[in-house]
Amino acid sequence: MHLEPLNALSQQGDQLASTLSGLIPFGLAALTIVFVPNVWLVLFWTGYAFVWLALQIVTWWIPYLFGGSAEHWSGYADTLSVLPTLDGRLGPDVQHLVLQVLSLAMAVMLTILTSRLWRNRRRRQTDRSAPETPG
Repeated sequence: MHLEPLNALSQQGDQLASTLSGLIPFGLAALTIVFVPNVWLVLFWTGYAFVWLALQIVTWWIPYLFGGSAEHWSGYADTLSVLPTLDGRLGPDVQHLVLQVLSLAMAVMLTILTSRLWRNRRRRQTDRSAPETPG
């Protein structure tokens, strides 16, 4: 997605597929949470969120901190970056920093939700299996 001045990706070509690959799954995850808060579906989306976050780390932070190919950086030379250049390596641009913070927040929130749903599920199973006492 072109979000100048946060990024200048005109050299990178059409960004629609990349944008949709992030937007659609997280939109489906949000719908799942609101309308079908099933522990297994939320667990699936939690895993997806962590895979997405891992891809962000591998794509941006590993090359930035430890080195990557020069062609990786060439298309991002005109993007707005707030991180210092490390030996000629650009850090994630502002757009990707925002994306990564939101991705981390999503992964953490889904982890918390999964934990709560799992706990509630276990509690209901325990309540069903407990013998009733005459009262």
